[in-house]
Amino acid sequence: MRKLIPLSILGLLVVLFLGISSVNADIQVTLNDANATEFNDATPPINVTVIGNGTAYLCNVTMGGTQVATDQTLVNNTATQITASTLTTGSWYVTNATCYNVTSGINSSSDKTFQINGRPAVSTVTESTASVVPKGGTFTFTVAWTDANATGTDGVRMYACKTNAFSGGSCTGGQWCSNTTYEADNNSDCSYSTPYDGTSGPKNYWVFLRDDNSYDSSSGTSGSFEVGGSTYDYGGDEDLHGENFKIVDKLKGLSDRDVAIGVFIIIAVIIGIVYFTRPKRGGE
Repeated sequence: MRKLIPLSILGLLVVLFLGISSVNADIQVTLNDANATEFNDATPPINVTVIGNGTAYLCNVTMGGTQVATDQTLVNNTATQITASTLTTGSWYVTNATCYNVTSGINSSSDKTFQINGRPAVSTVTESTASVVPKGGTFTFTVAWTDANATGTDGVRMYACKTNAFSGGSCTGGQWCSNTTYEADNNSDCSYSTPYDGTSGPKNYWVFLRDDNSYDSSSGTSGSFEVGGSTYDYGGDEDLHGENFKIVDKLKGLSDRDVAIGVFIIIAVIIGIVYFTRPKRGGE
């Protein structure tokens, strides 16, 4: 005759089974950043949330099969940033977060793919002229750059700044010029038109880059160009350093008295010319 399992023991087994099942079902790990997120950081902050019936969890994170964070403590149902160890920029990483209940040991995991963005970098800066730029002339900066990411090349904008200061996509000390679109052909250029009433002399510049994920070059690439006299200077190109100036530039420094004297002299000269060149009548 078969022995029946007492109902009390059967009930206990059911409770234990349901309890273990609920613990397993209640642990949910979530990588909060969207799939294909591009991080502007070689040590990216991986945002993880664990929801379960425990109070604390330990989490391990791997990226590309390499463990980048170990036994990070997470509080239940609280988004937590886990900083990964240094990774190679410009690459994609399959990312896994595995967390377990410190009491029961039951674990769960989540997987997504992230990219570590690479900074854009200036290769060369080519100036449109190696000589002096006249007032009213145009000076063009042509920049060759690199920004190699796993999916190809990011779009990049260039900025020719007046000072070695760049933040938030702008030259904080003013700019000579910048291009208005993100370009993906590894070359960018912009032009500066020198004003007629500007000052002559050397002008410094610093070229910065910013990619379409708002990641800036690590530093500016410096150089200088020189602005000379006007395009209307007498004496040709050899006088563009400012030895001669446009007539208008000369007149700017005259006082009202000087102008009045000049006008009087011109009128007197005209009268003299008219008087001495008029046809002579008999007896004169």
